[in-house]
Amino acid sequence: MTSLDRPGSMPSGELEAAFADQLERGAVDIVQDDDTGDLEVHADGWTLALQGTPPAVAFLAIDDEPAEEPELDSALDEVVSDEDLGAFRRLDADFNGALRAALEASGDPLSIALASRLALP
Repeated sequence: MTSLDRPGSMPSGELEAAFADQLERGAVDIVQDDDTGDLEVHADGWTLALQGTPPAVAFLAIDDEPAEEPELDSALDEVVSDEDLGAFRRLDADFNGALRAALEASGDPLSIALASRLALP
């Protein structure tokens, strides 16, 4: 994997713009798989994986993912800050809704829960 946490080094300017504040502080890292070109955004409590630009499939992984769906919202509340959610929403807007659609396409309950939050104002 190649680290893309330096401004201007990303193949996707949308990711760099959406997470600019977090990148500057070192709160997230963006890496690209050398073989596939897939991108991942890593934070302390979560990872957003993106396949394609704009993404065709995306999923969110967290360190302690709950086994039960009713616990997904509280798990998201614990690890996804308002700043993170704002960055996800900016990225979704930059991709004209493709991030939300890609999260839903994953079929993963946690990713779908995040997609639902992106749709809220």
